Amino acid sequence: MRKSFGIGGSVTPSRATMAISIAAATLSVADPLFAQAKTGEAAGGIEEIVVTAQKRSERLQDVPIAITAITSSQITAQHAGSSYDLTAVVPALNFGKVVAFATPYIRGIGTSSVTAGDEPSVATYVDGVYMGSTLTAALPFNNIDQIEVLKGPQGTLYGRNAMGGLISIKTKAPSDVLTGSGSVTVSNYSTIETDGYLSAPLGQGVAASIAVNFRNQDKGYFHNDFLGNDVGKDESFSVRSKWLFTLSEATSITLAADYAKSHQTVGAAASNYPGSIPAASLPPANGQFTDRPRHITTFFNPRFNVKTYGGSATLRSDIGFADLVSITSYRRTVLHETLSGNGTSADGAAAVTTPEIGTVALASLYYTVRQNTPYFATQELQILSKDNGKLKWILGAFGQLSKDEYAPLRVGFTFGQPILYQLSSTKTKALGLYGQATYELTPAFSLTGGLRYNLEHRSAAGSLFLSPTPVGAPAAVMSKGKTFRGISYHASAQYRFSPELMVYASTSKGFKSGVFNITNVDASPAVKPETLYAYEAGFKSNPAGIARINGSVYYYKYKSLQQQVSQSNGLVALENAGGADLQGAELEGELRPMRGLTLRSGISYEHSKYTKFANASVFANAPGGGFLALSEDVSGNPLVRAPKLTFNAGGTLDVPLPENFGKLSLNGNLYHTSRFPWEPGNRYRQDGYTTIDASLGWTDESSNFRANLWVRNLTDKVYYQGSLPSQRFIWVSNAPPRTFGLTLGFTY
Repeated sequence: MRKSFGIGGSVTPSRATMAISIAAATLSVADPLFAQAKTGEAAGGIEEIVVTAQKRSERLQDVPIAITAITSSQITAQHAGSSYDLTAVVPALNFGKVVAFATPYIRGIGTSSVTAGDEPSVATYVDGVYMGSTLTAALPFNNIDQIEVLKGPQGTLYGRNAMGGLISIKTKAPSDVLTGSGSVTVSNYSTIETDGYLSAPLGQGVAASIAVNFRNQDKGYFHNDFLGNDVGKDESFSVRSKWLFTLSEATSITLAADYAKSHQTVGAAASNYPGSIPAASLPPANGQFTDRPRHITTFFNPRFNVKTYGGSATLRSDIGFADLVSITSYRRTVLHETLSGNGTSADGAAAVTTPEIGTVALASLYYTVRQNTPYFATQELQILSKDNGKLKWILGAFGQLSKDEYAPLRVGFTFGQPILYQLSSTKTKALGLYGQATYELTPAFSLTGGLRYNLEHRSAAGSLFLSPTPVGAPAAVMSKGKTFRGISYHASAQYRFSPELMVYASTSKGFKSGVFNITNVDASPAVKPETLYAYEAGFKSNPAGIARINGSVYYYKYKSLQQQVSQSNGLVALENAGGADLQGAELEGELRPMRGLTLRSGISYEHSKYTKFANASVFANAPGGGFLALSEDVSGNPLVRAPKLTFNAGGTLDVPLPENFGKLSLNGNLYHTSRFPWEPGNRYRQDGYTTIDASLGWTDESSNFRANLWVRNLTDKVYYQGSLPSQRFIWVSNAPPRTFGLTLGFTY
């Protein structure tokens, strides 16, 4: 057990009692005191949260990192279906979507690129397994135990790219007793969704679980005015199974396997940015178009299908002086998508020419893409010290072998007759060596230091044919390779003034390697690596035992950030901005003023600007329609997807009913964001908006049965999840409208 402490190392009896209780709470989830604290049973006490952000179980209030933790009960109450829904409850998180691709940003750090092989700057982990593809970073939620969102570089604790932060999703572990749950949800847009979970012991030292999620939506959120039908459906199926083998008191192995498929037109059904006139609406194309949100005008319904599956093996063993963890994983992903490249009903027009924009070749482009990840294999080894000394440390090694490909990517102007046919692929070989140590100089004061070495080789190959099929000599050939090296670090100090107040300060460096743009085999060499220098100070407090208030201020120096831009041939390119500065502050609070009432709030303020970006590729509305392609100095402009202000407030009120009738729970959350730009030129922006989610739930006396009436986006606010500006049209992806429904569930 850790020593009791106070300022200067001396404690009063009352503080000693509190400190001993806190220390005991961190020892074991089986401890009765811990169980009471975590469930918030103590009258007026706030619910305790335990996280594994530093690869060991610790109280949230003891970790010198800005973290937002979301419990399974919050996910259920708010009817959160995927990572996209985290934006409304995590300050400074902007989880967007471009077609089928997840594009998370934390504190303005993220990646706008959706080219195959380009991994996100905000990493996603599921049960410690790195999900490297943007296609697998936002799988449907099921059997979730807890979600932790860490902000800032995390390379000295985690295996792979976590430059801007990471999202760690933990699913329920198999139990040695029979447990299960299930639910059925019926909601508007003719939608039905089912969830099922079962865990059971299968013999001495063996337990297994299975979780299934199914969603079917018959009516789309949006409308295709040209074809006269609805679009914007979100349909999916996923299954996950985990097997826990307890080989001895010291060693266990967890095997996991998952499969998911999704058919959607939500992200694919892109609208024209309001007030813009797409090039293909001009002569000779004369395509019909609309800039009404939630409406499209295309001669086919854009769509995409994603299938992903994989497995992992996690070994945990007590080797005496330390604990050994081995995580092995393998994944495959396949994407089929058909998209409009012009935002109109035009089909067959080769070019549009005006005095303002010149000639826009292939103004009525469409795309059909098969994007594969044939293999994504990782191996991570960790050695962690025991928790019973002043020095706590972790050493780790991470390796990755992966391949991403377009097989093929077709671009055409008359539907069914592509004129550009591309086969391309990229391979990644990555090695990371990392370590971090924390030393307790006094019971109140600790220092932490960590270091990471990155070695990464990327190669790219491909052929581009100007014909419907790969016949004859290719118009362009790509065969390139490059090795990237980088050092990351982390250093922090934390001081606990009392059991109720801890302060910390840290400095970190994040690294993301360069990448080849295989969307266009005729593109320039790989973009340079990104680096992020992060400086942060913060506090964590529990005033009066009924509140949790955490805050931080930070300054980021961002260099060579990678940006995606559209080209005149309909494909995309990557370019580096010279640099950017970001500075901001965050405050999160949770208050339990009385039994049954919990209030939550979070606010983030950030000022960001490009400090050096002299030749940015941007677009502007042309006077008669279409868009000007410009090279512009955008230094001083705010960063994309970095709003100045985000705010969320909500809470839960539990109302006991008369005996044997259970309880009612009222849950609500308000989220507001100020406006932010979609592109460096700052011409196309998301206006500020506010959304409200709410639910009214009932739970029976035994807590075995529940019913939940819920609504998301109560005021039916129109806003967008992503954007891709080009010279043809300014593409924006509509977010879902107001949805509401009834969920009936059980637990045993």
